[in-house]
Amino acid sequence: MAEIKWLRNTLNSSATGPRIEYGLFRAGADQAIVKGQMLERTYSTNTTFVPWDSDFDATGTDDCLAVAACDIKSGDRAGWYPVIVPQPGDVFEAPLAAASSMAIGTALTYSSATALTTGGTYPAGYACGMDNYPKQGHASDDASVDVGSTVRSTSYVQFSFKTAVSYYKIFEQ
Repeated sequence: MAEIKWLRNTLNSSATGPRIEYGLFRAGADQAIVKGQMLERTYSTNTTFVPWDSDFDATGTDDCLAVAACDIKSGDRAGWYPVIVPQPGDVFEAPLAAASSMAIGTALTYSSATALTTGGTYPAGYACGMDNYPKQGHASDDASVDVGSTVRSTSYVQFSFKTAVSYYKIFEQ
């Protein structure tokens, strides 16, 4: 299964990894979790994390998203397990539900707990990577090179979470 990966923090170049905090989970026999899966805290009166699903409502005060930092297997006990807390400046990489010419600033929404898509009601974040952008040379240096302006299609996207939907907002109130 593909996973959501933390890449870097653009506001803190010395960051060597994501912020890890603990989130409450139901028993693993009830809801298994896979490392790198996006999680929502809206189930059971906003007290436990479950895999992100299509009914996530980003308008709730305590509704928020995080990323699983470990597997919680079938049969594991309910309790507090580590989660990645998306912070301002964090850049993540996630699979896209369908390859796309993803432009910077494109709103990204739920496709599955491990993939993003465009469209939808509540954006989790916005595309911010430029790896699929053509890097044009200067005509004054070499007029024969022209890479064009078409953004290449990609099956992964670099994105930043909206702070308003991140578990981060719980710690920074």
